[in-house]
Amino acid sequence: MASLRTGNRRPVIASVEMLEERRLLSADVTAVFGASIPSHLMPGGQARIVMGLLNQGDASAAGRATVRLYASLDPALEGSDTLLASGSRTIKLKQGGRTNLTLPFAVPATLAGGDYYLLAQVDAPGVGAEKAAGRVTISPRTVHFDAANVDLTGTFSSIPTRPVALGDASAGRNKSTVRVKNVGNTLANGKASVSFYLSADATLDASDPLLAVATHSLHLKAGQSTTFSASVAPLPPGTAVGGYFVFAVVTPGTGISEMNTANNTARSAQRVAVVASLPTTDHHHHHHDGSGGVSGDTTTVVIDEGGSSDVAPDDTSADNSSPPDTGPATAPADSSPPPDTAPADSNPPPDTTPADNGPTSTPASDSSGSADSSSSGGDTSFDSSGGDF
Repeated sequence: MASLRTGNRRPVIASVEMLEERRLLSADVTAVFGASIPSHLMPGGQARIVMGLLNQGDASAAGRATVRLYASLDPALEGSDTLLASGSRTIKLKQGGRTNLTLPFAVPATLAGGDYYLLAQVDAPGVGAEKAAGRVTISPRTVHFDAANVDLTGTFSSIPTRPVALGDASAGRNKSTVRVKNVGNTLANGKASVSFYLSADATLDASDPLLAVATHSLHLKAGQSTTFSASVAPLPPGTAVGGYFVFAVVTPGTGISEMNTANNTARSAQRVAVVASLPTTDHHHHHHDGSGGVSGDTTTVVIDEGGSSDVAPDDTSADNSSPPDTGPATAPADSSPPPDTAPADSNPPPDTTPADNGPTSTPASDSSGSADSSSSGGDTSFDSSGGDF
């Protein structure tokens, strides 16, 4: 303060008023990415991101905070970016304080495959909407999202183990089964069919006849499988005696979009034997000979481990010493006296019991008939669990 005198006037006092600049204090909450960022995400899978909420302001932040997480092809948040998750929690953070918020989410199956940035936007106490709209935290690296992919493949789990005869319509005994698996990364939900073909060689082509088509509704998650079955019999017209591979082609139907069809065709590991006819009785048995072939009373197909086949006629000679196989044989009535085991002058015992009840000696020509009586239990050569083929 200073006094000025001008003549007889009263002194004028000049006051300099000092204005103190005042700074407004405020909270400033921002999102911080933690160490839980995955490098790879599968469509339809489950994931979670742990976000940190950090108060970088100079005043406390208290209230409800919300974080929204987006997937973006570039570091800028736009309306076309995909919202992955949103989460809220009540916070009370001093200056420099931090808390965590976990954001679980299902990876969208509709998201195109590629590398995406994760963008986190925060609405928090002390941060107005205008400021929050520009406050976006960008992930330190991109995350790869796989494109949704259904991939069906087939593998044979069984084929007929007994020969199939031309003209045989016994479909129930000649099943082929294929296991269809979803080796993709997302749900296969819709219809699919498996077409079964018969082929004389190891290559499926347009000339190979169709045996049957099996159609089912699928609901297979990634890695799950189910089975399709069809019969080889009756054989297509014009099929010749020989050994045949069975092929199966998996075809996706309504509701299933599959990009990779290169693995949709399966081939049986072994051939199915096609013969002219099956034995007419229930007591003939096929058996392996020393060379790995099969002997019987019909033309047979010799199958080796490599899947090749060789048509060969049955070279087993007929057993003319044995009577026709018409069932379990019984010894003919023996009207002759028992063996000479007593003195010649002894009389035969009274005929009060059947003649064959005593200790008799069966003629050699009846030995084959007696052996057949052991096969009355059934035709084991047609047991699908352990057949010759």
